[in-house]
Amino acid sequence: CLFTADPGDLAGGYDVHRAAGPLGYFMDQRIHHGEVPLWNPLTFCGMPYAANPITSFFYPPNLLRSALSFHPTPFKTQVGLVTLIAGHLLAAGTGIVLLARGHGQSRSGSLLAALVFMFSAIWIRRVSEYHFIMMVAWLPFILLLERKALLCDALRRKAGYGLACGALFGVSVLTGSMNIALYMGICIAGYAVL
Repeated sequence: CLFTADPGDLAGGYDVHRAAGPLGYFMDQRIHHGEVPLWNPLTFCGMPYAANPITSFFYPPNLLRSALSFHPTPFKTQVGLVTLIAGHLLAAGTGIVLLARGHGQSRSGSLLAALVFMFSAIWIRRVSEYHFIMMVAWLPFILLLERKALLCDALRRKAGYGLACGALFGVSVLTGSMNIALYMGICIAGYAVL
């Protein structure tokens, strides 16, 4: 795969090439021209931009990425998006390590769990869907907060952990992967039941 790949594929394939990259570049261009990208005249003869969840316009790490893309070009935008995804993968692995350690797993077992989570088939299959990876990266931290809430005796602390869990879920929804929100909700509820 490394030696036979088409150099054109380095810019990404599937959703990266057709959606995430162009939408990110449009966002970078508008922000660096001092505009809020409310409307995209370049897609489908014009369509809402900020109101489209898949753009992740209101997602704070994506806004930061866009603000740091000085003199944006499609390539710089793509590098920024790949860096953003790499950061989310590392964050997801860190969250799994913390969650596994919270369940009493050894350091090596926790690291193995993180590697399995980070490089599982579902993530590798979805690597071209940036919004999916950005959203699911928050799941281990949500489950960690949920665990702390379930183990806590004081009602005030339970409420605090519950609010923090809800806030993280809200941030994850800003990534734009609305169809994954249902599955994350099922996972969070199933974790509480188990």
